[in-house]
Amino acid sequence: TRKIVAILGNHEIWDENPLIIKPKEYPEYLNKKISEYRDMCNELGIIFLQNELLIAHSKDIYPYMLNYEILDEEKINEYSVDQIQKICKDSRLTILGGLGFSGLNKKHNSTTGLYRNTISQLKQDIEETEKFRKIYEKINRSIPNKKVIVFTHTPKSNWTSETYNKHWIYVSGHTH
Repeated sequence: TRKIVAILGNHEIWDENPLIIKPKEYPEYLNKKISEYRDMCNELGIIFLQNELLIAHSKDIYPYMLNYEILDEEKINEYSVDQIQKICKDSRLTILGGLGFSGLNKKHNSTTGLYRNTISQLKQDIEETEKFRKIYEKINRSIPNKKVIVFTHTPKSNWTSETYNKHWIYVSGHTH
């Protein structure tokens, strides 16, 4: 069967009632929104990625992904470069996905209401940005010559200043 891969955008983590100006409990509210979307996507058969790496193994014929695994942020951070290389060795499709966040963007970040009350302080935006940057850099060290799709909502310049990997494809949605 065909699979759809989805990530969050900034609107998905907005609070339900924009009239309430009070900041949400960070990171609890953010984690709640991520969990809600993960559950909804699972129910619909959609692959949801938030700071995760999808690895479709070589038995698969694109775009049919019957045999895939997902490394979450915790595993990516825990595994060595060698372990990630071994896991990704036979992958036909590798996608690193997540919102990305905007902690490096001096003009459009959490202080301008990008995430409404869910993430309202630049410090929080930077914290979430660092999480994605850290796993991006780990994957880049692990499989720099493999084809990887980096699927984020915010442009790469919002979450890392590293140069583009010439073997990778970068897709971001917030460019409108």
